[in-house]
Amino acid sequence: MTSRLAVRLVSTLALSACAIVVHAAAPPELIPMWNASDESSTATIDHGPWQEILDAYLKEHPSGINRFDYAALKANSDHRRKLTSYLMGLTQLDPRTHSRDEQKAYWINLYNGLTVHVIVGRYPVDSIRDIKSGLLTPGPWEMELITIQGQKLTIDNIENFILRMFWKDPGII
Repeated sequence: MTSRLAVRLVSTLALSACAIVVHAAAPPELIPMWNASDESSTATIDHGPWQEILDAYLKEHPSGINRFDYAALKANSDHRRKLTSYLMGLTQLDPRTHSRDEQKAYWINLYNGLTVHVIVGRYPVDSIRDIKSGLLTPGPWEMELITIQGQKLTIDNIENFILRMFWKDPGII
């Protein structure tokens, strides 16, 4: 009886691990969709609202690792609305109609803005990993948080299947 239970437990854990790996993979249509740009475009995206938030809540630390004051942003409803409005404005744009450099700023700022938005929405939390997106998934990385050009995206999609895949710059995230 005990060996049967052990076999079932190991089988269940193995299947769960496979499900997690499969779940973490980006949808196949996601990858090529975002690998387009218009290098003739001179259009710029206004990241001023996000910069205003960073100026107000990003604090320098003697360690050299800056700190974001999530509690202060949570307490400021005007700035929370500004962040939400900024993120919603980004959803109205098609980043593929911009140059690669403009896209890079778009995706980095969208990723960081969404991350701050999620943390502030659940604050106080000790770590982003305390925010669950599923039973076995620590952190909010698999939550479909935003839709760009009809494509539902997660923070994980933006980080691993857009930023890292197309820019291949280890310093981005």
